[in-house]
Amino acid sequence: MNRYFAPGCALLVYKPYLAAKIQQFLDADLGNISEYTACCHNTPDIPLPAEIINVCSGCQRRYSKNYEEVSAITLWEVLAQSDSFPFPDYGGMEMAIHDSCPTRKKEEICDAVRKLLKRMNITVIEPELTRENAVCCGDSYYGEWPKEEVLRRQVERAGQMPREDVVVY
Repeated sequence: MNRYFAPGCALLVYKPYLAAKIQQFLDADLGNISEYTACCHNTPDIPLPAEIINVCSGCQRRYSKNYEEVSAITLWEVLAQSDSFPFPDYGGMEMAIHDSCPTRKKEEICDAVRKLLKRMNITVIEPELTRENAVCCGDSYYGEWPKEEVLRRQVERAGQMPREDVVVY
């Protein structure tokens, strides 16, 4: 099976050097993993069958559901299985966590993220509405709803977090 790393549009725009570092780690840890930078809204133009390792919840949902012979796994699940990733130590820092719409009902992803946080010595303080009960923050509606409504929903969801520092993925 062909394996690819899809850093996603946001990571490539926001911090492309981190996408490159992740690519280097995956190559060293798992063997040669090809980079895939096309947007997940486009039908993958890659040899099939294929597995795509990705960092975006939206990409995960689209690759998993929309494309035959393409399987998707999150980077979080891959890293949770790794014995060689250099996890930083946050010294027991307490953080809340927000489970996004595309992943909140995916127990394996929620568990992997929490395993990573534990390995980074972060104490997770779960909000009242978490995992499969997490509520939408509005982000999925950019471009469909007025920007003010999306921002209102994000502020509302942020106000439900039990800590000022919040992990999102």
